[in-house]
Amino acid sequence: MFKFIQLILITGLCYLTMSQEQGWGATKPEQGNSPKLPPVWVGVTAQARLVAVRISELDASRQLTERVYGLQISEESNVRDLAQLDDRVNGAITQFVKGVATTEGPTFHDDGRVEVVRAVKIKKLVEVIREVFRVSQGREIKVSSDVENRNESEILDALGNAALPGSDGHKKILAKRAAELDAYRRLTERAIGVQISSEADIGNFAARSDRIKASLAATIKNAEPTRIVYQPDNSCSVSMKLAVGPLIRMVKKEIGVTGSEIVDSKTVQTVIEETGQGVPPSNTNVSSSAPASASITETEIQRIVDQAMESN
Repeated sequence: MFKFIQLILITGLCYLTMSQEQGWGATKPEQGNSPKLPPVWVGVTAQARLVAVRISELDASRQLTERVYGLQISEESNVRDLAQLDDRVNGAITQFVKGVATTEGPTFHDDGRVEVVRAVKIKKLVEVIREVFRVSQGREIKVSSDVENRNESEILDALGNAALPGSDGHKKILAKRAAELDAYRRLTERAIGVQISSEADIGNFAARSDRIKASLAATIKNAEPTRIVYQPDNSCSVSMKLAVGPLIRMVKKEIGVTGSEIVDSKTVQTVIEETGQGVPPSNTNVSSSAPASASITETEIQRIVDQAMESN
C-alpha cells in the first residue's frame, strides 16, 4: 500500500515537472486596461454598456440576415427562394448568421451611440447553402457565373447600432430610421414604375398579384445603404441603391416567363438611387432597446408598397 502511494506521488511530481518545462498548467488571469470611452459613456455601468453592445449586435444580425436572403444565387433564384423551398436551408442560414463574429467595433461615440459591423463571406455562405441543398434535395444548385467568380474576400455586411436613452445619439438613430423609411418609400415609387414590357410596368403586375407585391416588398427591403449623414440638429439623410435586375427577375419568375425578350438588357443593368430624410420624433423618451432602434421589418416595407400601389 505504501509503495502504491509512493508511486502515485512520484508520478504526480514527474507530471508537475513536465508541465512546468513544457508550459502546461492553468491559464493565469491578466489585468486588462480600462477602455478609452467618450465622456458620455464614462459614467455608464459596464452592464449597461454590454446591453447597448448586445442590442447593436442583434440589430446588425437582423439586417445581415435580410441582406443574405436577398443574395442572388442564379438567374432565377435568390437565397430567399431556396430557404422557402427547403426548411433545412433556412435553418442553415439562421445558424450561419448567428455564428458570424463582429468584424468592426464596438465603437462608442461621444453622442451616446454604439456601433458594430457584422459580415459574412459570400463564398463561404454559398458553399454552406449548396451543401445543405445537395444533401437535402439530392441535387445541385445551379449557381450563376458571377456568384461562382466572386472573390474569396467579398462580403455582405451590416451596421448595427444602439444608444443611451435620451442621448443625442438615440435621437439620431430615430432620425436614421425615419430617413430609411422615407428612402424605401421613394424607392418603391420608382420601382413600381419600372417597365417590364412596352405595355406594362411592375405596378401593373403587382396590382394583379399579391405574391408579386410581397416579392416586391422583399426585394426593396434588400436595397443597399450607400451613405448615412447625421446633421448637427440630429436629423439624418440615408441614401440607398436598388438594382433593377432582381426586380425584373422577380416578376418574370412569378409570371412564369423565361428568357430576356420581355425587357431591354440595358434596363436590367439600371440602378435606382434615392435619398431619404428623417428627424427624431418630438417625444424620444424611450429606452435603447425599443423597436425604434431595431432594423426595419419587411412588414413595414409591405405597408409602404401597399400605400404606393393605392396612390399610383
